[in-house]
Parts: sequence; C-alpha cells; structure tokens
Amino acid sequence: MFIQIVICPPFFNNPVNSREITAGNQDTIILHEMVHIILKEWKDYGCEWDGIHKKY
Repeated sequence: MFIQIVICPPFFNNPVNSREITAGNQDTIILHEMVHIILKEWKDYGCEWDGIHKKY
C-alpha cells in the first residue's frame, strides 16, 4: 500500500529568500517540516504546474 502526502509552501516551485516568507505561509512551512520528522521521511517533493517532482 502506498500513501502519498504532499505539503508544500505555495512558493516551493520558486526559491525565495527569508524576507519573502510571510506569516501567511509560515504555518505551512512548519507543518511541512513536522511531517518530515513525524513520518521519518526525508525526501522532499515539490508540487509544480506539471506535477509532483522530487527535490534535490
């Protein structure tokens, strides 16, 4: 059985610097990092216009 969970900040497709991260998406970033820890899954995937892609 394969379960896929994708939690991505809205800017994941375009890297930004810390000045551009607003309070409106900090909760998404925190949730994204918590899921890595809780699920012990360290691979990063990005949700982009043409599908989901593995990062790095």
